Amino acid sequence: MENTKFSAEIVQIEKITFLYFICSVLVVYIHNNSIYYYLGNIDVDIFLSEYFSDQFTRFTIPLFLILSGALFYRNFQYNKIILKFKKRYKSLLIPYFFWNTISLMFVICITYMPFIRAYVSQRELFEPSVQNIFAGIFLNKYYGPFWFIKDLLIFTLFSPAIFSFLKIKLVGIGAILLLYVLSAFGMGLPESVFFSNQAVVCYLIGGYIGVHYGGLLSYKINDKLIIIGTIGFVAVSCVLMYDKYVGGILSRDVMFTVIILHCASIWLICNPSTGTIRSRWWLSCSFFIFATHEYVQPIISKFLYLIGPKNTFFAYQNFFISPLISVAIILYFASLMRKHVPTIWRISTGDR
Repeated sequence: MENTKFSAEIVQIEKITFLYFICSVLVVYIHNNSIYYYLGNIDVDIFLSEYFSDQFTRFTIPLFLILSGALFYRNFQYNKIILKFKKRYKSLLIPYFFWNTISLMFVICITYMPFIRAYVSQRELFEPSVQNIFAGIFLNKYYGPFWFIKDLLIFTLFSPAIFSFLKIKLVGIGAILLLYVLSAFGMGLPESVFFSNQAVVCYLIGGYIGVHYGGLLSYKINDKLIIIGTIGFVAVSCVLMYDKYVGGILSRDVMFTVIILHCASIWLICNPSTGTIRSRWWLSCSFFIFATHEYVQPIISKFLYLIGPKNTFFAYQNFFISPLISVAIILYFASLMRKHVPTIWRISTGDR
């Protein structure tokens, strides 16, 4: 029995690690603006690139949030909250300050070195002040993607209160539905604190699953469920493409529901074989990819734009290839850091 449970835990960890990696790579595509470099030179149809980066990949952050909530609240106990806080301090808070500081220093560099600025994505320049230094380090002012980490830290801070209503099934469902409805009408929790109300809903959905249905995380997906997931994935992808093609007819709440269904379908069809993660260390580098991609990818895509021909074919080559080259470079640096500066690696990634 214990071996079966252990095996199920291994399968769960490997599946979630694999999903995190896939999502982190797709986030690079979300932030990839290389196609726009070509608009001033050629008449390029950007429908495919916008569909891929704006629609198809929109499940990534919601799936991150759902899985984060489910993992955090699975087997949650009040008497172990201090241990939870300690883990988050190591895995989130320290990397959050580390990368925010790096980003602040980077912005200072491009502010006073214009020749560097030409090869990076558009960023807010640094205006010297104590407020901006504080906002840069503590509020991720100069590194937008880290809103995700900030929200997770806020969720952790309020986790005892969140658990108190999630543990009551009807109250938990009611709270999620209330926020969902309020979000549909543009109301809800203050977005000056959280990035979006939909992010809160996704995290609460994950938390609710973790509290009441934690076993689903290690449930063995059979062939029938894989087929259902595949059909759902194709259907949702077609709906998103049609919505993009006609100029966006889905309301905000309907689109959000479609994205949640997208997350569910991907969970069903993504089943890496046991041992995949242990034999491929780089699949565990999702956080490092997420933390560094906005430094690397713009440089790679700008370089490819400068050296390559200005035509539609190469524009799309740049769009699809530059993120993969960027991830390869990031993983190369990850291997060097793991080998030569393991302490910095542990600090920057939360010892992942």
